[in-house]
Amino acid sequence: MKKIIFYALMLSVFAFAISACGGKKEAPANEVKTETTTTPAETATAAVDYTKWTPNFENGKKIYAKTCMTCHFAGVTGAPALQPEKYKLEDWQKRADMGINVLMTHAINGYTNPVTKNLMPVKGTCVTCTEQDLFDAINYMYREAKAVFKN
Repeated sequence: MKKIIFYALMLSVFAFAISACGGKKEAPANEVKTETTTTPAETATAAVDYTKWTPNFENGKKIYAKTCMTCHFAGVTGAPALQPEKYKLEDWQKRADMGINVLMTHAINGYTNPVTKNLMPVKGTCVTCTEQDLFDAINYMYREAKAVFKN
C-alpha cells in the first residue's frame, strides 16, 4: 500500500512539474529581430558614425575565417558569397550601397529581410566579437568582393 501511495505522489509531483513548464514561451535568446524597412536613416546606429572608423584588414581576415566564412563563403541563408563559383559583385554592391552604418547595425543586432527572408544573425554568431571586430570583418569582406561603400 505504501508503494502505491509513493508512486501516486511521485506521479502527482511529475504532472505538476510538467504543467508548470507549459506557461508562456519566451522568444529564444538568439532570435533575430526583423525590420520592415531598410533605409540608412532608420537603421543607422545613431550614436556611432562608422564612416569615420579605420578598418584593420588583418583582424578582419581573422574574424572572417573564424566566423563569417561559415555563411559568406558559400552564401548560406542568403548571404552574399565569396566562393568563386557563387560570387556575384552585384550581391555585394547592393548591400554596400546601403552604407557601412546600416551594415554595422544589421551585423550588431541581426536582420531578416522582410521580402527575401535572407538572414543575418546577431553579431554573425560571433558572441565574442567587438564592434571593431565586426567593422573589420565587414570591410575585409567587401574589399575581397570588390564592392565599394558609397559613404
